[in-house]
Amino acid sequence: MAPQTELLKLMEKEQWTEQDILLGINLISKQYNFTQTDLLIWLGKKESQLGKDKRCGDHGKSCYLFQIRENTWTMFQNEFGRQDLKYSNNINQIEMTIIALQHGYWYLWGPLYRNYKSNPIKQ
Repeated sequence: MAPQTELLKLMEKEQWTEQDILLGINLISKQYNFTQTDLLIWLGKKESQLGKDKRCGDHGKSCYLFQIRENTWTMFQNEFGRQDLKYSNNINQIEMTIIALQHGYWYLWGPLYRNYKSNPIKQ
């Protein structure tokens, strides 16, 4: 199956397995030439156990795969012109997170901020 077709199928799901998320990280990383998939997987594990933990952190303010706050998501949508990406879609969260990381927003994720003294994302 072509990568774009696989990605579209993943985006249409309402529930994602860990394998779905890993495939999504791989496909979207390639699409954006994002070479730090290990870091993205590590972040997903820290934030939500790669989607297994469905709870919202930060007293209910940060949700889904990468525990992004909804107001931050809206800011990203506006800044990056990506209103097409849905907050509750874990595959869309992968894409938005890669875009945000490539634009220097690494410090918004607690695990990255606590573990690195400067931007760990190679440009």
